[in-house]
Amino acid sequence: MNRDRSELQAWTSRLESLERRQRRTQRAMALAALCVSAALLMGQAPGIITPAGIPPPSIEDRVVAREFSLVDREGILLGSLVADDTGSASLVLFDTDSRPRAILSVRENFGPALTLYDGNGQARTVLGATTLVASHVTDEAGVTERQPASSLVLFDGEGQLLFRTP
Repeated sequence: MNRDRSELQAWTSRLESLERRQRRTQRAMALAALCVSAALLMGQAPGIITPAGIPPPSIEDRVVAREFSLVDREGILLGSLVADDTGSASLVLFDTDSRPRAILSVRENFGPALTLYDGNGQARTVLGATTLVASHVTDEAGVTERQPASSLVLFDGEGQLLFRTP
């Protein structure tokens, strides 16, 4: 009877060992099937997907337009790049209250200029050609010329001239 009991324990122990091995094998097979399924499903996704799940924008060799507008998530205009019919082009950057804060422009027959504005919309700094202040250069007929493209002009908060060169 002891022998039967020890054989029964041996068989029980062996059966438990086989069942544990079988459960591990089933788990490994399920994990492998899950990995293969995931790999196949990922292969079905069209194009490249970014981490946020949004496809990246396409890259064009050339974009042609007369105007580009830069807006934030709420649709507030923050920047504008514009070319007009006179041959002028300008880049305008706005603050969150839609006031121009910086304008980089090139005007036909006039030249380039960078104008910086304060929070009240007052021009404070102009680098380049400007008509905001008359040039101190006059010709023989007494006509005052505009500030040349090489000029730097500074204004105070009231719009009064602080400094200019040349």
